[in-house]
Amino acid sequence: MSDLKEESFGIYIHIPYCKSKCAYCSFVSDTRFSDCKEYINALIAEIGEGAKNRRADTVYIGGGTPSALPRGELSRIMSVIRGNFLLSDDAEISAECNPDSATSGFFGECAKCGVNRVSIGLQSSNDELLKKIGRIHTFSQFAESVVCARSAGINNINADLMLGLPSQTEADVRAALDVVLGMGIEHISVYGLSVEKGTPLFESGYEVDEDRCADFYELCADILKENSYRRYEVSNFAKNGKVCRHNMKYWSGAPYLGFGAAAHSFYGGVRYRNTENREKYIGGERVENAVALTAEDRAEERIMLSLRTDEGLDLIAFEKEFGCDLAQKKSAEIERLMRYGLITLHSGRIRLTEQAYYKMNCVILALL
Repeated sequence: MSDLKEESFGIYIHIPYCKSKCAYCSFVSDTRFSDCKEYINALIAEIGEGAKNRRADTVYIGGGTPSALPRGELSRIMSVIRGNFLLSDDAEISAECNPDSATSGFFGECAKCGVNRVSIGLQSSNDELLKKIGRIHTFSQFAESVVCARSAGINNINADLMLGLPSQTEADVRAALDVVLGMGIEHISVYGLSVEKGTPLFESGYEVDEDRCADFYELCADILKENSYRRYEVSNFAKNGKVCRHNMKYWSGAPYLGFGAAAHSFYGGVRYRNTENREKYIGGERVENAVALTAEDRAEERIMLSLRTDEGLDLIAFEKEFGCDLAQKKSAEIERLMRYGLITLHSGRIRLTEQAYYKMNCVILALL
């Protein structure tokens, strides 16, 4: 591996605070802001603990809900990042936000501190559906937040949409797509609802109808394709080249550094995970687990992550890196997947076909 200082890292910042916890959420976040100042101080300290002057070309501030931070904290974080990393002039700097806290003040601060991309959690344009999953915003607040972002000069916007919600209909899915398309949103993420153990939605006994969810996903893919959006990754669609460069680092195996409670990092062939315990993190504890990937681990990850994207798996590069002729080793499986219309094989690349994206895991398992 080349000198880490010469590589361009991605930077992830975790903000574990939300105004309200959604009924499906299993992420590391909390509605108690009493230790927020101490947490940001610990976060800033961690950023300063790393090697100085590493190059970075993406920053992603996620959570949790970064827009729920007290004004000024986002600027503090970005100031410390700039003081410790060599950010490229064209760095993509993203921040997640929820419509209820994505105010003109938030977007004004974003613009001043260099945030040039925002991801807004819409999930649905139906206010009744939003209530059922514990979202505290309305569609009108989302629409207002888009206007505020544009007014602040931020013209790279993502909207999150969720499929498989309780009582969600095809008409609901179409309506949500219609409004984001009508607003000219540059990037749309489409996720199937996952009901995790320990969440209120799980405790209620709700189960996602996977067949119906698959139909909704196919509908979204068709409509977005008709409107010139590129499905560059299984859940992500972009127009006019506005792919999320930070997320592409995850899928391409590029190095990234994560700061904050529960944040993950990957560099030098090792995956690191910070403690999820906020109290411990504030007290100075950082990395809780580190796993050095074997060549087999890296090969499996390359297959899994590459097939998530429309670029697919480069078999020539795979053989060069891992010494494995996958086309020969998995010839029977590849032939079968092609016969079923799930993959294509052209110019040394395996790609999913359009109808295979919702069956992606089956394809990946066949090739591991």
